[in-house]
Amino acid sequence: MFIECSNSVHSLADSQRMRQALRALELSVVLDVAMTETAREADYVLPASSQFEKRTRRSSTSEFPRNAFHLRQPLFEPLSGTLPEAEIHARCSRPLWANFRNATTPPLRRAALPRVRLPFRTGVRLGVARNPRVARYASVVLYRTLGPTLPKGLEPAASLWGFAQMYVRSNPRPAARAGFGGSPLLAGNRLFEASSPARRD
Repeated sequence: MFIECSNSVHSLADSQRMRQALRALELSVVLDVAMTETAREADYVLPASSQFEKRTRRSSTSEFPRNAFHLRQPLFEPLSGTLPEAEIHARCSRPLWANFRNATTPPLRRAALPRVRLPFRTGVRLGVARNPRVARYASVVLYRTLGPTLPKGLEPAASLWGFAQMYVRSNPRPAARAGFGGSPLLAGNRLFEASSPARRD
């Protein structure tokens, strides 16, 4: 069982049964910013950087129709030994990534050039065509290919590129009303650029 940012031993009713269930597992891993009650029961604890030590996203829909989304800047340097969740996930996926990275990474890295988003979708399609499992690990693929072209600390925002592409294709009219109309690829790229400061200084 992989538990991320959830203190189930403390938060759920009948915590003693939850402890017993965790202890009965063959393997349990907790990813969190603190040594919680649940983390103390885990076989492995993966320490994540706190929300003050990395860029985090914030969205608000409480003032409809003026929705807000932004990425907050970190305030402090990460504590030694901690990593952002995206890097932890990517490292946990390393054995899976190694199985298909040689077939998918070169075309994607060539396409994921700074300030050049147009060829990247073609590269993604090529990677998926060569190995369909790329789609299953899309967040890791984007993090490892598009992520390094983004400003330092913004690498995890690469997954927003995929969400932006899917959104404009699934919701063309709302996207157009928000100023992201026209060609789905161009609109998706513009939405991605608007959602994150994707260009280097």
